[in-house]
Amino acid sequence: MHHKFKAVLLIIILLIGTEAFANTPDKLPDSLIFLPVNSNAILVEKSSQQVFLYSNTGTEILNNLQFLCSTGEAYGDKEKSGDKKTPEGVYFIKDRYEDNELSAIYGKKAFPLDYPNFMDKVAGKSGNNIWLHGTNKVLKAMDSNGCVAMEDTNILSISDYIAINDTPVIINDTISMTDFHDISTQSNKINGWFKGWVTALNSGSYHDYLDLYDPSYLPKIIWWKKWYDIRNKTKKNIGNISVVVDNKGVYKQGGVYVILFDLGLKLLEQKNSIGLRKLFVVERGNSYRIIGDIYQSFKKESKNSKSSLVFWAENLVENVEQGPDIKDVIKDWLKAWTEKEMNIYASYYSKDFSSDGLNKKEWVERKTNLSKRYGYINVSASDFKIIKGREKIVVKFLQDYKSSGFSATGIKTLIFVNEDNGWKIYHESWKKK
Repeated sequence: MHHKFKAVLLIIILLIGTEAFANTPDKLPDSLIFLPVNSNAILVEKSSQQVFLYSNTGTEILNNLQFLCSTGEAYGDKEKSGDKKTPEGVYFIKDRYEDNELSAIYGKKAFPLDYPNFMDKVAGKSGNNIWLHGTNKVLKAMDSNGCVAMEDTNILSISDYIAINDTPVIINDTISMTDFHDISTQSNKINGWFKGWVTALNSGSYHDYLDLYDPSYLPKIIWWKKWYDIRNKTKKNIGNISVVVDNKGVYKQGGVYVILFDLGLKLLEQKNSIGLRKLFVVERGNSYRIIGDIYQSFKKESKNSKSSLVFWAENLVENVEQGPDIKDVIKDWLKAWTEKEMNIYASYYSKDFSSDGLNKKEWVERKTNLSKRYGYINVSASDFKIIKGREKIVVKFLQDYKSSGFSATGIKTLIFVNEDNGWKIYHESWKKK
C-alpha cells in the first residue's frame, strides 16, 4: 500500500506541478544564479520525485521539460557507499553510455555524474556510480540504489540537452523558487567578485590572488612565480597575455556557489583554451571566498591540471613568437593577389601604408592595373623569417613570382602593424636575389 499511495501522490503532483514550478517572469529556482546563454541545467527534486530541465534561450529562461523520476530508496543526503541514498549538490555529467553499452536495467541511455565532487570528499562522503539513466522497469518512487532513474522516453528527451562536463545536475530535497530580482542581485554581486579573481590573475600580486581564497583552503600555487614571470616578460616584449573566461555558469546548493567556466589565454590575436575550471565559493561577510578550485576537464596535452596555466601560456607565447598567424595572413594575401581579388587584396593593407612613394590608394591602383595586364599571376612564399615585437611584426621570405608578363625571385619584406584588431601591411619592399 505504501508504494501505491506514493504512485498516486506523484501523479497528482505531476498534474498540478507544472504551474507550481514552470518559469514565470518573476520566479526561478534559487539554485540557478547565472545560466549561460544557450545552456541547460537539470534540477532534481527528491521530495516530489521530479526532474526539471531549464534552458537559457538568450531572451528568457524556460522550464523546457518536467517529468517523474525515481531516486534512492533511503531518505536523506548520500554519505557512504551502499546507503541507497541520492546525493545532494551541484554535479556535472562526465560521460554518456548508449543502449548497446548498457545492461537492460539502465534503459536506453545513461549519464554518470561526478559524485563524489570536491565538497563531498571534504565532507568525507564516499560511494560512486551515481547516474542519470533510463530503466526497463515500471517507474516507482524512491526505488533506486542512489541513481536518478526515469522512463526511457524521458531520458531520451533530456539527452538532447546534455553537454558532457558542462551541464549541471543540481539535486535538492526541495526546490526553492525565488524572485528573479533577488537572483539578479546575487548574480551581479558574485559576478563582480569573480571579475576580481580574473584581474588578480592578469595584473595582481600573489597576495591579491590568495586573498580571494578562504583561510580553510590553501590552493597549490607553486606555478605562480612562473606565471608572474611570463606575464611580465611577455608584456615587455610582445604585449599583454591575459586570462580570458567564457560560458560562465553560477549554481548554488546548500550555501555553496559553484562557478564553472571555460578558461583560456589570449595574446594579441591568438587564444589558447585550457579547459573547464570549477570554483566552489561561500559567502564570508559582504564578500566571497573560494573553498575549492579544480579543473572539471583540461586539455590532455597539459602535463597536469596544476601546471595547465603555465604550460599553455608558454605554448601561446611560443606560437606568437613563431608567428603562424602571420604566415596564414601572408598566404591569404598572396591568394587574393594571384586570383586577382583586388578588394580582398586591398583589405590586407593598413590605411597608413606606403611603399615606393605610393600611399595605399595609389599602390592598389598600380596593382589593379598590373592584374588586368597579366593573363595569369603565380606567387609562392618560403623560408620565412619573422621578428615579432609589441607594436609591429617584420616578415622576410623568399618570393618566387611568375606572371604572363614578368618573372623574378627575391626577398620580400613586409612590416605589419596591429590595426582594427588584425595585422595589416604597413610597408612592403622587395630585393632581387
